[in-house]
Amino acid sequence: MIEIMLDLVTDPNGNRRQKFIQVATTIRHSKHNKVGTGSILAWGLSLQKIHIMDKLNSIPVSFAVVGGVATRYYMPERQTQDLDILIAIDDYSNICQYLQSQGGTQLNQLAPDLPQTIGSTWQLPDGQLLDVLASQLDWVKNAIARSIVYDRDPQELPIIGLEYLVLMKLFSARTQDLADISRMMGYADEDIIKSTSALVKIELPSALEDLENLIQLGKLELGL
Repeated sequence: MIEIMLDLVTDPNGNRRQKFIQVATTIRHSKHNKVGTGSILAWGLSLQKIHIMDKLNSIPVSFAVVGGVATRYYMPERQTQDLDILIAIDDYSNICQYLQSQGGTQLNQLAPDLPQTIGSTWQLPDGQLLDVLASQLDWVKNAIARSIVYDRDPQELPIIGLEYLVLMKLFSARTQDLADISRMMGYADEDIIKSTSALVKIELPSALEDLENLIQLGKLELGL
């Protein structure tokens, strides 16, 4: 049985977010830095194919794709080498048993930035790397359920909703994740921006001002 300490959700990486925003804002407003001209939003139908084990979609638990593969769904694509999925903590033992039965090999345990979350990296028989994140956070089941019904990419992978992906990246506060937030939100429409802000206000209120700053940086980047 998997047990996780039920600590209150904290925001240990808030300072890291603020330092990134300060540097990014300074660079963006530099007289030597030109405003971007935007991009055509046509990447969604031309994503590089992600080669995954044929039976991945037969995994006996509900999951949402997160990480780099999810990010490319909401902004022009960048290369990614592995696949990350998010599941509910109750399903962690089942998915580990399933992956092992299909010839997968567990390479290591993960220490995710997301609170109340554990994980592991698996190598599938075709060489594909799969990171499994299992979380006990209340919103995770809602995020997974929505991805299965509404947010599927051209390969029919259930992609986590943008609001939830942004929330995960705010928790992480790594440089690449914050840059991704800024760019994704730069492309996002006003309805998505409002729903993302509403979610962050509930789940990570200390990051709300940072999110607003990242949105502004994203709009500046695109010349909007």
